[in-house]
Amino acid sequence: MPPFRPVKFSLATLLAMLALAGCGFHLRGVAEIPPSLSPMLVQGLPAHDALRVELENLLAESGVVFTPQREQARAILTLRDRKSDKRVLSVDRHGKVAEYELRESLRFQVTRPDGGELLPLQQAAITRGYVNTGGDQVLGKQAEELLLRADMRRDLLSQILYRLEAQLRINAPAEPVR
Repeated sequence: MPPFRPVKFSLATLLAMLALAGCGFHLRGVAEIPPSLSPMLVQGLPAHDALRVELENLLAESGVVFTPQREQARAILTLRDRKSDKRVLSVDRHGKVAEYELRESLRFQVTRPDGGELLPLQQAAITRGYVNTGGDQVLGKQAEELLLRADMRRDLLSQILYRLEAQLRINAPAEPVR
């Protein structure tokens, strides 16, 4: 290998990184939720619900502080109508399920304690299909479905966070003057 190849590769890598940085690309980190929304009250789903726990963790990473009391909240995030559905998409020639469709959905909104709307009620939903290879792999298919649902839950949370970040920047209450 000629000695100038590593230099060319390094130069090409550096140019690619500069081009990406110049166009504004950056890896997705935590959401930028306005600090004026803290403390926030989250309601509507049980405190131990996996989706709620993950959402609160992601919001906490973004700097959101939580309160269990409505009187102390500057914003109220209401999560409701969570559904987890499974339906048959197709069957094989023996009448056994060949393909399923999984769906996770949730409605959410953000209001002020006085009832004013910061983010209107909206729905986030994810739908995925998966092939049921059948046979005696029942436990494997159950594990696959659980993994797929966990992945869908993460995608659902991403939808919620993107919407919160985009719409609450515009509608967030003003930061109090100190």
